[in-house]
Amino acid sequence: MVSQYTISLLALLPLTTTSFGFSTSKVLINPVIQEYVKDAEKETCFEIKIVAGDPLKHESKLPINGLMVNLEESEPEKDKRISMPGANGPHPQLSTGIRSLNVLKNAGFIDMSGIQKIELSNGCWEMGWRNEHPAGALICGFHNVQTVKRHDASLPSGRIYISFPLWTAESLVTEQARKKEAKEVLSKYEREKDDAMAKMSETHNPLMKALHYRSAFAAAEKMAISSQYNSMIEQVPEDSDVIPIGHDLLMCTKGTVWTKKDGFFGGDHILLGYAIAGLTTDPSLEP
Repeated sequence: MVSQYTISLLALLPLTTTSFGFSTSKVLINPVIQEYVKDAEKETCFEIKIVAGDPLKHESKLPINGLMVNLEESEPEKDKRISMPGANGPHPQLSTGIRSLNVLKNAGFIDMSGIQKIELSNGCWEMGWRNEHPAGALICGFHNVQTVKRHDASLPSGRIYISFPLWTAESLVTEQARKKEAKEVLSKYEREKDDAMAKMSETHNPLMKALHYRSAFAAAEKMAISSQYNSMIEQVPEDSDVIPIGHDLLMCTKGTVWTKKDGFFGGDHILLGYAIAGLTTDPSLEP
């Protein structure tokens, strides 16, 4: 299953200008997202479930359901937008620019008092994708009017961002092939380690035990050296984890909910939870 908990790799790398530690002076935006934004007739509606609470910790979670948004082609008025990590960050050339996001239906959650609505205002969206990088990101931004809390889980007031990784069909197939190879390599090393450990347990010869232990240690060392494969396996989605949103773009249905402690030129990214999105239709257009 693709990890929905990592902010940086797929949500933010498309907006940076370094790769493997080397600076790239002329970094260009992937043209596929520019074509997506140019289509003025396109309007995409999503229903998003937010699960607030640190997913990496064993603590209570706050499911927030019913948020329905519409991606619009128009740019929002300056007093009805929030700062976005791409357009207002250190590398705005990698962003499509800030677009309007219409909240068709506000989200809510249930507590002891009943259903509580959450007011998200100043909705915006942008796409960021560094050219030649395998994945990009759709980032939705909101201003949460009031902090909501239930037990240990909360969604703070202020800027809230939801990031969903983006792929093209071609880039996803390519990375899925690399993912398959990575899994096969790790499985091979795992079998080598298990076989050596089994042989070490079976023999009573001290010399052979030492030799089998050495083989097991060598296989474990190979696994440690190849640990970067684990990140790829977690981050590359299966076909069932993505939905088509037009212009050969595929969006991962699992995303991260986060905020920024300070400005986009510094400070920490704070993980607030995760989100699950699905395509829907504007209820005002239904018969």
